Amino acid sequence: MVAADKHKEIEKEETASGKGGAGIKIESGTTPVRQRTLQDKYKALIYIQKALTEEIFVRLMNCTSTKQAWEIIKNEYGGTEQTKISTIVNLRTKFETLRMGKDETIRAYADRIIAIVNKLKLYGDDEFTERKIVMNIITTLPQRFEMNILALEGGGKNMLNLTLAELLYSLHASKQRAKNKLQLDTEGAMYAKLHEALHGNFVLCAESVANQSQ
Repeated sequence: MVAADKHKEIEKEETASGKGGAGIKIESGTTPVRQRTLQDKYKALIYIQKALTEEIFVRLMNCTSTKQAWEIIKNEYGGTEQTKISTIVNLRTKFETLRMGKDETIRAYADRIIAIVNKLKLYGDDEFTERKIVMNIITTLPQRFEMNILALEGGGKNMLNLTLAELLYSLHASKQRAKNKLQLDTEGAMYAKLHEALHGNFVLCAESVANQSQ
């Protein structure tokens, strides 16, 4: 089962367990207190799995207990203090030097940045606020987004208070408007050429009829 399908399954199980459904198998004869404990542990595991990025999630998707999941996370992101510092430095460098791909969408680029920030948080680095993520995206966008950024600034948007969701929506809407305008301009030019061609044929036809009548 792929990670995306497993995520959907977890969401269904969370709903079931939240309603007292069959999110977890409980043997007959289990006391109510024990049932409640098992259900709480199962919910905790679900919440841990839902909070992870897909890259990390695939390592935990087969865990059956919070202890098992936590051990994997601890082994993956633990280590000595020096190792953690070295990893944080590498991730920070990756964050600062990350650039958008030629054919990459703004959504995919933002997801890559967020994935790095989530890893940093797992290592205890919480300095990367939403504002810092937004400013990183704005300052590293390729030149083809320059007019979109200028449109945001000209539209009265306060770039320092812009949320990530607002930035992504605004850039997408701006790109869509530009795409629609280009399509209209292209269609307008095509209709103009068609009109010119039809008008030219009409003139030639009229001249031909006039010559024949002489």
